[in-house]
Amino acid sequence: MSNVRSVNRMTGLSGLLDTDSLVTASMKPYKLKVDTQKQNEQVLEWKQEQYRTIMKSANDFYSKYLTVDGSSSLLSTKIYNSVKFTSGNSNVVTATTTSGASIDNYSISVSQLASKASTTLTSTNLTAADKLSFSFSTKDSSGTPTTTSIDDITTTGKTQSQIVSELNTAFSTKGIAATAKISDFSGGILIQSNNMGSDLSFTAKLTSGGASISSQTSTGKNLHASITKADGSVYNISDIENKTTSNTKTIDGVTFNFADTTDANEDSNGKITGGGTPVKLTGTTDVSALKDRITSFINDYDTLLSSINTKLYETRDKNYMPLTDDQRKEMSDTQITQWETKAKTGLLRKDDSLTTIAEGLKSAMQGIFGSTLISSSGLTLESMGIKPVKDYTDKNGLYNIADDNTLTQTLQNNLEAVKELFTKNATATDVSNSGIIVKLADVVNKNVTGLSSTLMLKVGTDSYNTYNSDLAKQITSMKSQISEMEDDLTDRENKLYSKYATLESALSKLQSQQNSLSSYFAGSN
Repeated sequence: MSNVRSVNRMTGLSGLLDTDSLVTASMKPYKLKVDTQKQNEQVLEWKQEQYRTIMKSANDFYSKYLTVDGSSSLLSTKIYNSVKFTSGNSNVVTATTTSGASIDNYSISVSQLASKASTTLTSTNLTAADKLSFSFSTKDSSGTPTTTSIDDITTTGKTQSQIVSELNTAFSTKGIAATAKISDFSGGILIQSNNMGSDLSFTAKLTSGGASISSQTSTGKNLHASITKADGSVYNISDIENKTTSNTKTIDGVTFNFADTTDANEDSNGKITGGGTPVKLTGTTDVSALKDRITSFINDYDTLLSSINTKLYETRDKNYMPLTDDQRKEMSDTQITQWETKAKTGLLRKDDSLTTIAEGLKSAMQGIFGSTLISSSGLTLESMGIKPVKDYTDKNGLYNIADDNTLTQTLQNNLEAVKELFTKNATATDVSNSGIIVKLADVVNKNVTGLSSTLMLKVGTDSYNTYNSDLAKQITSMKSQISEMEDDLTDRENKLYSKYATLESALSKLQSQQNSLSSYFAGSN
């Protein structure tokens, strides 16, 4: 900010000189230099603003599509799981898919759900007892049991809350995977193992004076079910075969979630022998979500690249420079807006940084590594029905969904190839042979979003490298120069005013003497 140094500018008192006009005319060359420097500084600020607008758009695009956890991520493997299963009875069993799942139909029978070991100490028994003991048993992979016991816990005179607290403390201390809590339904204390399965069991005893009031033993249960494919092959889940201690089972990329039984019969080993009403699970292909995401991705990619192309291809008219303060005074708000719109146009024409980004984005979208295609199947965006726009001006490098049916069919029939085209070598350090999304992420990260990226160092953002970026330093330096020039201008004006004030004073004295002489000679006549 300029440090204004001024003298007492009392001018025009004699009416002999128009000092303000004389000073203004004399200062025009110097004021022009100041105004020119201010215009140059304004151009830099407009450039900074335009860079940051593109950076924000690129960052939003990156966060949305090019990261694993993005809201519309095309790197996440989940979005490529196109198999969907419809359950004949979702209250009994449903299914979701992971990568590699195949379309099939299943018939599901369930005779037993996996469960925790669980028992309730009733309020009646608790009132009658004075001691509580507990033993917890687990089995290792060989079936060898390990038992952990809790010595007699005194119950006399204690509330249920106190007993629960003492039990849970003892469980924690001895490493027993069980939990006690008050049951509102039974009015007593519910004790459960933390995990499911038949390898977990416990016994809770209540005594009074050494005599047994109650002794309750509970053992967890494993899942007992059978899954039959359309070709007749069966996957049995029992205590002996494919032992499962939860109600979720993943087989060949399909995760089955069991919630109830089908009243099926079973043998002594828990193997289903028939009976009940099996539930049908029907597999179908559902690529609608992925198709919508790819369509949105193409549209947003076009928007981003178009905004960069616009800046690269704009033509600058240097007749429209930022307005000076004097020019603004002569114009309406509408005229100022129109002028500044033209003055901001073309500031980033053929910009090296933006050119690098645009070329990087276009190269990534081609899906080519050297002279070969990224996809081993030969799939490209164009063969998917996503074709480049045939316009080599500001639409250079853009795409559109030219064939909606082809896109749908490709997703339905060649999904693995689509996944490869987009996500190949997603974790590779060298992304030259990686998929489209991986390459795009690399381009944006190196040039825009990364803390050491080209634009981050050159321009910075409102929250990072705000004042230390190259452009910010230029702006700061130019503001300092302007301040110095304004001080110099003020000094020059003050000196001129001082000189003209002295001259005006001298002229005033001469005029006074002349008037006296004129009066003298007029009197002598």
